[in-house]
Parts: sequence; C-alpha cells; structure tokens
Amino acid sequence: MKRILDQFLNALVAAAEDKKASEIMIYDVSEKSVVTDRILLASAANSVHCKAVMKALEDVIHKLRSRDYADFFYEPRISGSQDSGWIIVDLNSIVIHVVLEDVRHRYHLDKLFDGAKDTSIIYHN
Repeated sequence: MKRILDQFLNALVAAAEDKKASEIMIYDVSEKSVVTDRILLASAANSVHCKAVMKALEDVIHKLRSRDYADFFYEPRISGSQDSGWIIVDLNSIVIHVVLEDVRHRYHLDKLFDGAKDTSIIYHN
C-alpha cells in the first residue's frame, strides 16, 4: 500500500507543481490520525489559480482511479470552493487541501500538523 500511496502522491504533486501551486507540503499523519495517512497542502495565489490547481488534481485523481487505483482510494469527496479560498478533497488515505496563500497563513495551517513528519522532500522533483 505504501508504494501505491507514494505513486499517487507523486502524480498529485507533479500536477500541483505543473499548475504552479506554491508551498506544497506533504505530512505523514499515519501515526497521529485514524482518519487518513497523508495530508497534501498546497497554496494558490487567487481563486482562479485555486480552480486551476484543483482541476489538475481532479484530472489526475480520476485518471489514476480509473486505471489501477480504484480499489485503494475512495471516490473523491470535495468540500469548499475556489471562491471560499479553501478546497478539501478526501480520498481516505490522502486528504488534499488547496488554499489561498493568505488563508493558509491566517489560519496557520502548517501548525496543525506540528509533530507530523514532513515527507515533502520525498515527492518533489
């Protein structure tokens, strides 16, 4: 399962990077959460950028789930909108947060995962 999780995360990070999302972080919360294993947190500059990043991530999710990963990840559950400045995608093993930069800093989102292992370096090119 870890190998599949890593492959899925690699594809998600590549899609977010391709759309110029910033501050892409992946937190391993598997030892702290019974809800999910990884949190992917990415920032967008504005609502249009947020929408573009989410569209790229959704495309990757649907493409990968339709191939080899449907048994490993739930159908995505999406909350929020680009207009709200915060979109959450729950795939069960991975929860994705795409947020506006100012929202991320206003709510100190990275501090929520203090103590969680930052595994971002593993996934970045």
